[in-house]
Amino acid sequence: MKSIAAIIVLLLIAAWITSKSGSHKIDHGHQEREGEREFIKALRRHGPVSPNIICPHCHEKGKVHTRMISQKKGVSGGKATAALLTGGMSMLATGLSRKEKATKAYCLNCQSTWHF
Repeated sequence: MKSIAAIIVLLLIAAWITSKSGSHKIDHGHQEREGEREFIKALRRHGPVSPNIICPHCHEKGKVHTRMISQKKGVSGGKATAALLTGGMSMLATGLSRKEKATKAYCLNCQSTWHF
């Protein structure tokens, strides 16, 4: 019985050691250039490049990323009326502000952000 327990313990230790040794990442020298990394980050965060848009700040063409967003815009009249009629209970569920769709733009050259 003791020999079976010892074999099990040895197998568990061996499995643990092999799992630790296999978890290191091997770098094969396939590193991206710094500019490509920056572009990929901007693509994930700010959306695709819109080649026809010119940045109003630095006047660079072809470096503006755009994506659709939903932003708060003032107080919705319908929600305010519903809040008055329900004694404010509807405000807890929906809030008072209304949301509008807009386009968020980001210039990779001068790092400025604007909405339109």
